[in-house]
Amino acid sequence: MRVHLAVVFLMLAPFELFAEKTYIEVVPDYIPEIIIRKALEYLKTPYVYAGTSKKGVDCSGLIWAVFNETLGKSLPRGVGALYAYGQKVTGSFLPGDLVFFDTIGGPSHVGIFLGGTNVIHAASRGPQTGVIISSLEEKYYKERLLGARRVIETIAPTVRIKAGDPVAACQMSAVIPPGTSMTIALKSWDDSEKPYIFRIMQKDKVFFETTVKVSKVTAETYRFVVPEKGEWSFRLVDEKSVIRGEVFFTAADGYSR
Repeated sequence: MRVHLAVVFLMLAPFELFAEKTYIEVVPDYIPEIIIRKALEYLKTPYVYAGTSKKGVDCSGLIWAVFNETLGKSLPRGVGALYAYGQKVTGSFLPGDLVFFDTIGGPSHVGIFLGGTNVIHAASRGPQTGVIISSLEEKYYKERLLGARRVIETIAPTVRIKAGDPVAACQMSAVIPPGTSMTIALKSWDDSEKPYIFRIMQKDKVFFETTVKVSKVTAETYRFVVPEKGEWSFRLVDEKSVIRGEVFFTAADGYSR
């Protein structure tokens, strides 16, 4: 299982004071099933204009509720504002993309793409109303389809810890389950290629360790799947074993935004 995480920075010193230019970048992988699973919980919820709860939602209210409840992110409220948000999808739609329709002139209806040809949305009229699943192959929706916007990459957090002295620390604010997949990249803004030791730690126990040299044109990238519960961290250590950067988080049962 992979989850998309919110993050909060706990800075012990401003970035601009750091003397060195190597940093840790952690990108929690996004699995759209989290969004889709939450959206499916709203199936058969009645249509209520301006609603944003399971008592009733409108089309953009469904989007707002799903993303807020899963990722703790408040997307723009309103179809027009959503249509201007994120990135325009120029290729195939991906699960979690927002799909837009012209029902009364311009972008006026929105749903969440589930995959295949299916979209979940809150319909205000038609044979079925409320939160339903429809196919983009249906004549009504096919004729009115405007396109899709990808908002995931806009709101996806990247944890970036710049190496230097004093230490920078960053904590992921979500409780994540074992099995969570992450991408860890060690990068640099200069050509120094100063050696560092990169460690994956469980509390104070070294789970993985390697020596790295990075520059503007050379980066080290690792995939890490959290194997078990506990306190974990990614550390960048210099040749004197001084911690230059750290990203830490807790792995436990369940998912919390």
